[in-house]
Amino acid sequence: MTMPKITVLGGSNPFTAALVDALSAVVQIIPACELVLHGRDSGNLKSVTQYGVYNLGSHGWEVSGTTDLT
Repeated sequence: MTMPKITVLGGSNPFTAALVDALSAVVQIIPACELVLHGRDSGNLKSVTQYGVYNLGSHGWEVSGTTDLT
């Protein structure tokens, strides 16, 4: 069975960290998902992606970041 996928446009925005915080608060309620962050600023995107991996990875979530819309 494949994981549900959540894609966030604007994933390099620092406010996306609040979304990661909200998801990490409910990991006991919702199943693990694949979280794909799409952003234009590769430096910010890397930071937000690392934050997501740190907070969600240990709960079975897969977090990645990309600047490619395809």
